[in-house]
This record gives sequence, C-alpha cells and structure tokens, in this order.
Amino acid sequence: MSRTDLDTDLKQFLADLFAAIEPALNGPGQNRVFSAGREACVDARITGDLTGHRLPVCSCFDRAVRTASSHAGTAAVARSLAALESSLTWYDREDFSGTGSANFPSGHANTFVVGPNGLTERSGVWIGVSLLAPNVRYPDHSHPPEELYLVLSPGDFRNTDTDWQEPGVGGLFHNPPGIVHAMRSTDEPLLAVWTLVPAAV
Repeated sequence: MSRTDLDTDLKQFLADLFAAIEPALNGPGQNRVFSAGREACVDARITGDLTGHRLPVCSCFDRAVRTASSHAGTAAVARSLAALESSLTWYDREDFSGTGSANFPSGHANTFVVGPNGLTERSGVWIGVSLLAPNVRYPDHSHPPEELYLVLSPGDFRNTDTDWQEPGVGGLFHNPPGIVHAMRSTDEPLLAVWTLVPAAV
C-alpha cells in the first residue's frame, strides 16, 4: 500500500472513530477526552514506519472485527481499522502488578495508531488499540493521561471507582487520570480503541 493510500485510510479511521464515539458521550470526562483527541488529530498524516508487526494473538483480530462490523454504530470504524491493521506495529507488555490472568502474556497485544511507533504522532494525544484473546484478564495498571475506550467487541471493564461492567459493542468506558483500571475478555476476543490525553487538557 502506498503512503498516499495509507494517509487516506488513516484519515478515514480517525473520522470513523470520532463519529462512533460522539453519539455515546456521557459526562464531562468523556467529552473532554473526545474533544481534545479530535482537535489534536485534525490534518493527521502518516509520519511513521509502515512495516507493521503482528503477534500470534493477532489471529483473533479478524474475529473481533467481524463482531464490530455487525453493529451499526461500530461497523465503519471496524472496517477502517482493518484497512490499517497490516501497517500497525503490535507489541505486548509485562504484568507489573501480578493481577493479569495466567494466559495474559501470550493472550494480548496493543498497538499505537497515533503515538510512539504508530502511523503518526500528534501533540497531546495517543490513540491505540488493545486486543485480548478469549478469557484473558488484563492486569491492573494506571497512567497519568485521562483515557476513553471505544469498545468494539464484548468485554468487561473496571476501575477503582466501579465494579466490573460491560459497556457493550459501541459503548464507552472512561478512566480519570491516574486511576487503577483493567479489562477482561469473555468467550469472545476483546477489541477496544483507546484515546489518551494529558490530564491538564
């Protein structure tokens, strides 16, 4: 795929992402992350490496995309994410808290679309994707940036202010700055897009 074609696909993904999030917004935190993220991504263009790198768990990606594609609110963002996927660099992370499931090391992958090693970098926002194989618990973790997830397939989310809850396909889950949070898949792979913005934004 040419850089020009990928530029078009990146713009389409970002447009579809924000279009999917906007109708579901509920509360000042969600609105704050959405507004900051959308503003930061105006005129985004490909600046990163296009080689792409998959992990074995990425074999679950197409299954999760099929789920997202069957829902009206997420079908467009699922299609545009799939168009980018071969150019994304997927990576795994360590379970520093010891709260992840035993299958977490091989059962998860993350990637940046906007951010370090992503397709582009924009000041003030990171946008990425997390993928969990079925029946995987992501470990408790925290970070200074405020976060908003768009959920593309079934799964549960929690933070220290909430019990486990299932936002549903097309649902949102918000994490205030610095809060401990986690997610887990059920019998289906969990695919979610996250937007991170500095707490001061």
